[in-house]
Amino acid sequence: MFLGLKVLYRTGLINKELYTEIDRYRIKILMHKFEVMQNDGFEKEMHKISTLHRQAKHNRIRGNFTRLLRQMAANILIDGSQLLIYIVIGAAVMTGQYSFASFVLMLNLIWTMTKYIRSIRNTTKSLFSQTVHVKKLWDTFDNAPRIRERELCQPFLS
Repeated sequence: MFLGLKVLYRTGLINKELYTEIDRYRIKILMHKFEVMQNDGFEKEMHKISTLHRQAKHNRIRGNFTRLLRQMAANILIDGSQLLIYIVIGAAVMTGQYSFASFVLMLNLIWTMTKYIRSIRNTTKSLFSQTVHVKKLWDTFDNAPRIRERELCQPFLS
């Protein structure tokens, strides 16, 4: 299970880097459009961008496959345990250990519990998918250059 999270984290990090590089090339084309057009570099820059898009697509497919396997495994585990509980409770109702009202109550409890388990799983999944963005933000803050001549600056608030 944790191997899948590592793959998802790594593919998300690589994709974030690729899309940052794609944005860098796009900004370069916009900022230096006359220079790029004079040197016939537009095709070259577009080739670089399309290559990065292909790499991101391949990486996204790998991440999506891993995500699909994780989701299928989680669904099989949740649905299988739910089915097993239904069979056990159904057998207990058939033998007379539980009444039909108890059976309905237990089914309702299982349904509610399953709803919250799926909600927790989806929240955890979204939390791990956002981790890449937060790490990239912290890397930006950690690697930002310091203000030169900071002592000469006036304070913003008096």
